[in-house]
Amino acid sequence: MKTKFIAPIARSRMIGRHNLLGSSQSDRLAKLTLVAAPAGFGKTTLLIQWRELLLGKGVTVAWLSLGTQDRSSAALLRDVVESIQHAIPEFGSRTARIINGTARFDITRTLNDLVEDIADTARPIILLLDDYHCIGNPETDELIELLLNLAPANFQMIVASRTRPQFGLSALRVQDELNEITAAQLRLNLSEASEFLIEIRQLELSNEQVERIHAHSEGWVAGLQLASLSLRDPHRRDGFIDSFSGSLQDISEYMASDVLNQQPEHIQEFLLRTSVTERVNGSLAAELTGAENADLLLETVERDGLFVTPMDQERVWYRYHQLFHEFLLTELRRRHPGELVRLYRIASRWFESHEQSGEAVEYGLLAGDFENVTALVEKQSWIELMGGHIPRVIAWIRRIPESVRNDNPKLLYLLGTALYHSNQPDESERNLERLKSILADLSDAMPPGEIEYLKEQVVLLAAGVAIARDDPKQIHELLSRDFSFLNDFERGLVCNFRGYAFAEFAEFAKAATVLREARRFHIAAGSELGAIYAECFLALTDFANGNLDHCFARFSADSANVSEEKYIAPVPQVIRGIVLYQWNRIDEALECLRPNLPLIGEVGFTKLLVFGYTALARISGLRGDHRAAMRCYDLIADVGARWGTPYERHRSLVEGGRIAYLLQSERINEAIDHALSNEIDVDAETWELPKQWERVSCRQALTWARLQIALGRPNNTLPVLAQLRQLALDSRRGMRVLECYILEARARYDQDKTTARGLIDEALNIAAPNRSVRCFVDEGREIDSLLLDSREGEIEKWPSSKRNFLQAITVSIGTDPDKEFSDDAVQGLIEPISEREREILALIASGSTNNVISSSLFISQNTVKWHLKNIFGKLGVSNRTSAVAVARQLSLLT
Repeated sequence: MKTKFIAPIARSRMIGRHNLLGSSQSDRLAKLTLVAAPAGFGKTTLLIQWRELLLGKGVTVAWLSLGTQDRSSAALLRDVVESIQHAIPEFGSRTARIINGTARFDITRTLNDLVEDIADTARPIILLLDDYHCIGNPETDELIELLLNLAPANFQMIVASRTRPQFGLSALRVQDELNEITAAQLRLNLSEASEFLIEIRQLELSNEQVERIHAHSEGWVAGLQLASLSLRDPHRRDGFIDSFSGSLQDISEYMASDVLNQQPEHIQEFLLRTSVTERVNGSLAAELTGAENADLLLETVERDGLFVTPMDQERVWYRYHQLFHEFLLTELRRRHPGELVRLYRIASRWFESHEQSGEAVEYGLLAGDFENVTALVEKQSWIELMGGHIPRVIAWIRRIPESVRNDNPKLLYLLGTALYHSNQPDESERNLERLKSILADLSDAMPPGEIEYLKEQVVLLAAGVAIARDDPKQIHELLSRDFSFLNDFERGLVCNFRGYAFAEFAEFAKAATVLREARRFHIAAGSELGAIYAECFLALTDFANGNLDHCFARFSADSANVSEEKYIAPVPQVIRGIVLYQWNRIDEALECLRPNLPLIGEVGFTKLLVFGYTALARISGLRGDHRAAMRCYDLIADVGARWGTPYERHRSLVEGGRIAYLLQSERINEAIDHALSNEIDVDAETWELPKQWERVSCRQALTWARLQIALGRPNNTLPVLAQLRQLALDSRRGMRVLECYILEARARYDQDKTTARGLIDEALNIAAPNRSVRCFVDEGREIDSLLLDSREGEIEKWPSSKRNFLQAITVSIGTDPDKEFSDDAVQGLIEPISEREREILALIASGSTNNVISSSLFISQNTVKWHLKNIFGKLGVSNRTSAVAVARQLSLLT
């Protein structure tokens, strides 16, 4: 609810807590201000006043009222981002897309993004967290501690909680970054109590009476407020003051009861019955109580100080003080046993009629109204599935008791569908098996049309499990039939799955036809998710064929395939990121990949995840962060680690990418270990290939070839690579054709550079139209050398697109082909030093490691080593120290 990002409305008259707000008058707040005290001590009131004071000073203040729905670190982090965005609409270029996303994402990485976004605002930001006790647990404590540790100087937090949280308070205290406000400080002093009772509550009390009440209440704000309600009757005043207890528990129990009992009967019933929901407005209150003047009654109980607070400026929604809310629920159960269930049912149906599905389900479940909730979830789940809100569907159906959903074929089917969409095929299959069992039991009891529809849904669900397991053969077998009963959304799924399978079998024309049909079905059904995925499958087919321009154009800014839906938008962004990486537009690729990949973990399919995280791993490697790169590979390996045989196709992609990365990083032993664990025989002298392209065998053959080249046995690979290239050509897998040409060039580099250059020339012809830069740059020094040699050939006869493409590649590996060496080249050098080599020399002189040089210049570590070898050769030295000394003698360093 957006109301959680809006501070509660302050009453017209409140006690000004000037003594507590004094610390905020200084130029700098502590990193954390903790307001910890039991219920009723005025914590929220203090935060409201603090917020007004800070806003008056021009400070940006974000407000977040916490509830039990924020108990996971993922939910809390999303709400923190959205609360800051509520205060700064343009906030969060890196973290914006985590809102409403899946709960599964890398907390540390996303926190780093959030911290960078905060730092980029260049203005003070104060985050106010109210009611932290509702969510406090080790997981959220760790998140807050991390945020406090990483936070830039322009960020502080003020946290209010009934309990004292455990997020590194000792360390903050030592650093003088903790300001604690306790119950003792929150208690009203005698002057404040007098102001509250006499001026604000307008009670005619003597100083002695005020002193006695203050002494008994010990300055407890809620106790004084409760007392003020009873003190309005002058005939009961003296007796009440004499019996007034000082125990907080006694005050809570006695005074709440006394307050309620002093209200007219209709107000008592109104309070009791409207306490069943976390928030209430006039319309809902009317349904719960039957009162025609419910709006007026809400205004009355607010005016009379009966612990109700408006939640918005328009005073549409209200909530009760938590202490009073809990008391009213207890009293409702005591006075009207069984009434609570009926009221929950009314609330559920009211929220349903007002399209507030989440709360409708919540109160329906509390009522145990499974018949109504089940029907509601069935209806809403179709809408949510078509809109891409997969985690919401799963959460809803799992709230329904297993005993109920296991006998409901519609719920089983919907849950299974949501689960395979979220890459959970094992659990989806368990729902499938239960559905098959029900189908067998109900075959004689259901109308023929309904049973046939259910049979088709069983087949579709099985195909969904197969696509989550990346098993196109199973998809083809299941869907090679006609479907007569499925709705448009489901027919669109059938076409999506079939199109994907056709593409995997290199039947690209059929794939394109079927996927266009899928898009039409999904548009007819109103399913934006399905339509985007049809286009996504087509885009990945373009990518496999090497048609990067076409792939990228499907999701260009002016394309109809761009979505604002927070679950769907990440899919096109990841595809754009994959292409941008190939184009060597690294910063743009990172901007697309890093925030969006975590979101498609539960609403994407495996191949898209593999391509996306492989690109992200390569970028991490370029930046010298090997651990982050390996985490990317580990993450996508874990997606299907329990799948058994179908996982072989997925694993061939993941481990092939990992081993290629390790070899490029010169981590040969690690690469060999991964090869052996994936049953790739490193010592094999050749590799037997199938008669047509088949992912597992062919991908493993490419990995084996890379290992042979790295181990100094390139001749073994030549017949295999030539055959692989032909298989890739026959199946129109353009990116694999490129890979084969480049690997062949590497294999021939040491013995036959002329042939190697010819192979690179062929690869350039293929890659130039779509600018596949990283296919070359990621392959290391041999390819770098061959490309740089091409500059010295007769390239003036080349088409301009090919010349420009070569220039883009050579710039990426550290040499500008259009820039001549400096005219003032130092005499005595074997060969002039280029501008890039001067940059590297300067970094060496400053003590930079290869990792730092790689990150600073945004080139691979292999390219750094290649440049160093050239520098040493030109300077006639054998190490970095000597290179720096000679460079200084020759005035190459300033």
